[in-house]
Amino acid sequence: MLAAAIALALVSTVVVADEPRCVKWRATSGCDPAGPRDSWYDASCSSTIQSGSSGYCECENRRRVREVDCEHHLFTCHDACKEDASAELHYPAGMEYVTCGSTIKLVHEASRFRLHSHEVNYGTGSGQQSVTAHGSRDDYNSYWLVKEGDGEAACTLGAKIACGSTIRLEHINTRRNLHSHNFASPLSSGRFGEVSGFGVAGDGDRSDSWILECESGMQCKAGDEACANGAAPSWARDDLVRLRHVETQRYLHSDHAASFNNQNCPRCPIVGQQEVNAVPTKNDNGLWFAGEGIYLG
Repeated sequence: MLAAAIALALVSTVVVADEPRCVKWRATSGCDPAGPRDSWYDASCSSTIQSGSSGYCECENRRRVREVDCEHHLFTCHDACKEDASAELHYPAGMEYVTCGSTIKLVHEASRFRLHSHEVNYGTGSGQQSVTAHGSRDDYNSYWLVKEGDGEAACTLGAKIACGSTIRLEHINTRRNLHSHNFASPLSSGRFGEVSGFGVAGDGDRSDSWILECESGMQCKAGDEACANGAAPSWARDDLVRLRHVETQRYLHSDHAASFNNQNCPRCPIVGQQEVNAVPTKNDNGLWFAGEGIYLG
């Protein structure tokens, strides 16, 4: 019932800001703005970005603008963040944190693809519902409901999710939970674990549970009253996080280099999407953050 109600109400929380701040020019390799990061060539906001380099400008709240290949006009990221309407967003007071019952898009930091699912099953492995990363920020199949871990007491709607918590993510449109197990993911030649959608009407099993690890560690942020009073920090929307699978201890992961195409998945409905898998060690491709959605306060 909760998932259905939220699905009907989905909107992005958008507020126009006067002058979004620039963070940095983020360089990528291969003349592909969605390609692997090449931090050696990162630049300050005031630097003039010359043709011959690819990447994007990062603005406040992890907004990414002016994604360019190697052929582009000269610009600075300071100007790009001021001019690009997609950067004119900030979090309203009281909506800075991810809370129980919020419906969110989980954004892959390295590629900016969104965690995604759909009624398309894997042709290998478990045969369960596939989970991928999708390049569009507007696709309605990329919304997930944040809730307590399997077997835990129901979390309080609107309560902040603490770093270190065990959570589940329920896919809004299909009511299946983000899940992993020991089946191999389809593109990784047995090296990584498959990630799938599992369950019926939001009910699954322990393999739907993930531990939330916040990159900010134990640092308290302004407005996080529980943390100021000695509790664990809360999951802030601009935090980078990792999701560690309870059963396999592997991390939710995606990589632009592992994408479905007509060679590895002929005539597939998921061509162009990235594989999502679970890996045993931490790396930059396991970092995510909370993007568009409806956040309960």
